[in-house]
Amino acid sequence: MLVSASDDHTIRLWDTQTGCFKVLTGHQDRIWSVCYSAKLNVLFSCGEDETIKLWDIHALKCIKTLTIPKPYEGMNINGVSGLNSATLQSLRVLGASVQAPE
Repeated sequence: MLVSASDDHTIRLWDTQTGCFKVLTGHQDRIWSVCYSAKLNVLFSCGEDETIKLWDIHALKCIKTLTIPKPYEGMNINGVSGLNSATLQSLRVLGASVQAPE
């Protein structure tokens, strides 16, 4: 079996002999990556919708959705000085509205 993730918000499961045999849906935006755990029989996917989904590989359905926390969502820290670009980017990822001072 081969697994692919796509900009069309889907995960496709492929049989290398016959082609695509299942399309998994559930992400609300493009999917960045997929990873399979043979030990757990679970497929993990993460995407631009800021979720991580766990898929039961036998039932072919999502069994859990994890949402990435954004502790600074809505916080406006525009114009703050003294922060390096890495810190500013980290704050953006965590949900803050950040612009570098002019």
